Amino acid sequence: MALAWLLIGVMLLLSGAAFIASPSGVRLPMQWGLNGRPTWRAPRLMAVLFAPALATAILLITSSFAANAHWVAMSVAAIFVVVHAGHLYFALRDVRRP
Repeated sequence: MALAWLLIGVMLLLSGAAFIASPSGVRLPMQWGLNGRPTWRAPRLMAVLFAPALATAILLITSSFAANAHWVAMSVAAIFVVVHAGHLYFALRDVRRP
């Protein structure tokens, strides 16, 4: 279970780096449409902390109910790290685009 929380820490580090790398006052994309354009944006702080907060809530819930909580938590955290890193990459790419 400790590794799952370590992965949440990795997500927070990625979020911190993305927060620093993004311009002040910008709204980062949260979702993209089929045409590749953002469908909605969120304030910078909310955008970078949404996934770590959601992952934390899911880990707390699954660790309370799952019989095999260790493996469930590891899987959830690993998937969240990959998806979060991808989201931040594309969000930063969008706000840096001329």
